[in-house]
Amino acid sequence: MRRFKLFPTTSLFVLFSISTGAGVSQAIAETWDFDTETIGKAPGGFDAAVGEWRIVDDPSAPSGRRALAQLAKNSRPTFNVILAADTSYGDVDLSVKLKSIAGKIDQGGGVVWRARDHRNYYIARYNPLEDNYRVYKVVDGRRRQLESADIERSGGWHTLRVTMVGNRIRCYYDHRLSLEARDDTFDGPGKVGLWTKADAQTHFDDLTVSASGAPSLDPEVIEKASGASASQAPDGVVRIGWPRTDVRVLVDGMPFRPFAGLGSWAGFAPTERGAMVMGDTVVFQDEVGPAMDAAFSAGLEVTALHNHFFYDEPRVYFMHIGGGGNVEDLARGVKGVWDAIKKVRSEAPQPATRFGGGVPEPGTLDQGAIESIIGTEGKLQDGVLKISIGRAAEMHGLRFGGSMGLSSWVAFSGSDDLAAIDGDFAMTAGEVQPVLRALRTSGIHVVALHNHMVGEQPAYYFTHFWGKGPAKALARAFRNALDAQATVTR
Repeated sequence: MRRFKLFPTTSLFVLFSISTGAGVSQAIAETWDFDTETIGKAPGGFDAAVGEWRIVDDPSAPSGRRALAQLAKNSRPTFNVILAADTSYGDVDLSVKLKSIAGKIDQGGGVVWRARDHRNYYIARYNPLEDNYRVYKVVDGRRRQLESADIERSGGWHTLRVTMVGNRIRCYYDHRLSLEARDDTFDGPGKVGLWTKADAQTHFDDLTVSASGAPSLDPEVIEKASGASASQAPDGVVRIGWPRTDVRVLVDGMPFRPFAGLGSWAGFAPTERGAMVMGDTVVFQDEVGPAMDAAFSAGLEVTALHNHFFYDEPRVYFMHIGGGGNVEDLARGVKGVWDAIKKVRSEAPQPATRFGGGVPEPGTLDQGAIESIIGTEGKLQDGVLKISIGRAAEMHGLRFGGSMGLSSWVAFSGSDDLAAIDGDFAMTAGEVQPVLRALRTSGIHVVALHNHMVGEQPAYYFTHFWGKGPAKALARAFRNALDAQATVTR
């Protein structure tokens, strides 16, 4: 069992991990916010090797009104370095917020790690005069560039973050991965600190370091991008939620409260290249299409669509989403899905009871034309034309296929002028997103996404669909989804 506790000490907060099994407490993270330090003095617990480092009053500082500033105006390209005296980190996750104040020769600054002394260390720095972000190693006072990235200049506070595990360095600018490098020069633990060059006058706040080297997420970034309140779990996952209080729902005749299971949510977990998102979105029937389209537009995946209740009024469904990449993009994507749902409800407060458009009536279907478009022969029975395409898998040592239910199929009802199609696609994991996207591009409604079996190899997933329109256009929509499915390398 692990417990987390925060211990304040002047301007330093230390996060301890307590293992009750081993009975050992170990500091794993530290943050300096400088808010209780004395203005005009150097911060306690730091060695100012080079430069003029002082605490200053700054009402814009992210953590409060005070920041650490480098104030020297060196005319020579001197490296100004301040090191946290009692730190020793090898694999490290290090970040700081900084704001460029002035400088004609140089501006900005950066973070230092694995420092042996003020002449030997790694440095990642941002320079708004040059519009770039770079990572260097400094050996015996001589600097050698490892990687560089162009950064568009903007004022205010910015966040620099570095992770280094083994010899692999990743550098983030405002939570976006900007630089990657490998280097073995300093392969052991060292001090962490801050850095500027020459006459760069820079303010620093919230210097944070973790020994784990594990990536982490900033809940404020997710809040800002999603527009929803965010909370962080002890395991680092950041969650946002949206209770569906906008529509009154009865389940088995009982008024149903959102906390009982009528809430949309998304969880963001840190990864080495950004974040992963998973979530569940409450959707009424007329919201599914817009929500799914918004998810695809944002680069998200739809991973399930099903019901959670029986005898619910109005009918409630749940659309699961997922994705990976830049955390801000993912959060904006979730916001886009929720905004699409809200737009539907703003236009019609109560969920619709049927799709728009006419109701197909029994008539004549051109079986030959439909079969020619799809490329497979079908069977006409009771005015319904059904076409089925078998797949194959193994389960319990038996190879089985379409006759056991493993097939993609479509049924046409109505007439050539106005038909309805329903059906099912059997898809391997890699085929799911291409098929869903192809169906939605053709205006076909996806009404379910789930599994039918457990233990088959490969695993298959099934999406059910519904569409209305001219029969030939519907046949082409089904064919387009088959073509999208065929592009996936199995």
